[in-house]
Amino acid sequence: VEPTSIWFGDLPLKQGGEQELTIMSRMEGFQVTGFTCNDPKFKVECLGADKVDLDGGTVDRVRFKARFTDDAPIGTYSTGLAITTNDPKNPTYTVSLAGRVVGELQPVPERLFVSMSAGK
Repeated sequence: VEPTSIWFGDLPLKQGGEQELTIMSRMEGFQVTGFTCNDPKFKVECLGADKVDLDGGTVDRVRFKARFTDDAPIGTYSTGLAITTNDPKNPTYTVSLAGRVVGELQPVPERLFVSMSAGK
C-alpha cells in the first residue's frame, strides 16, 4: 500500500484536498473486495484495477482517490480507510487519513508551554 497514511496538511477553510493511493500485490488473482471510510469528511473512490510491471514481474494494482471535503469547519480530523482483499495472508489493510482545516489566523508557535515555579 502506497502511501500507508495520508496527511492532507493544513487546508484553508472551504478548500478541500485530494491524494491518490495504490495497493499492489504479486498474488495471482488479487482483488480488492471492498473498502470503507466511516468519516463523511473523507470521501474515497476506487479508480480501477490494472496490471503493471514492477521489478521484472507483473503485479495487480488497484488505485484509489481520497478526498478531504471542502465543507469541514476549522479543526483536526482523522479516520481510517479499511481496504479488504482476497489475500488470505493480509485480508485487510488500514490506511490513516488525516487533515487540518485552518482559518485566516494561525498562532505561531501553535503551542506555548510556560513553566512557573513558586518563589520564596
